[in-house]
This record gives sequence, structure tokens and C-alpha cells, in this order.
Amino acid sequence: MKITGFDSIKNFVQKIAKKLFNKPVYLFIFLFCIDLVISFILCWQLVLFPIVDNKPQSLLILNKNALDKFVANWEKQEEESNAIKSANYQDMFIGFSSLKIEPVATSSPATTTQSQ
Repeated sequence: MKITGFDSIKNFVQKIAKKLFNKPVYLFIFLFCIDLVISFILCWQLVLFPIVDNKPQSLLILNKNALDKFVANWEKQEEESNAIKSANYQDMFIGFSSLKIEPVATSSPATTTQSQ
């Protein structure tokens, strides 16, 4: 006992899928139509009739306690930065810069070649 409606729908979908995927032009047209539908929906909701509250809202809400903490942290970071800048630290590369590398001149018969 088979459902004939289901089989007919299945055959119809298979025929449409074969046409779409065997012919690139049909696939392009199908995807372009889907793109148009999505862009129309987005344009309708975001551009033509956006849902916007008419009350102005502030973008940044600060209360006095949070502002005071922020200023205190900022001042503390400035003090630490100034202390680091004013401290004299030993140059960690001082030992490397005083060494001079001198080339060693060697003349051995193995390194010289004669042209023949």
C-alpha cells in the first residue's frame, strides 16, 4: 500500500532538481530569484518600514560611582606608567654590544682552488 500523492511529489521534486543541477543557467536563475526574495524582505523590514522607537536614548550611561572608579583606575595607571618611564633599568644587551667579532684568516690548500 503506497501513497500515490507522496510518490508524485517525490517525482516532481526529482525532475525539478535534475533540471536545476544539470543546467547551470536554470540554477543561476533559481539562486538569483532566491536572492531577490531575501533582499526584498530585508529592504522591506530595514529600509522601508524599520521598527524604531522614537524616544532618544543615550548611547553611554554613566553613573557617578562608575565614573569615579574609572578616573581612579586611570590615574593609577598613569602613575605606574610614569614610574616605569622614570626608572633606570640596566641595559640587558650591554654584554653583547661590547664583543667584537674578528674574522679569522685561514689559508689552507683545501679552501683554495686552481682553475685549469
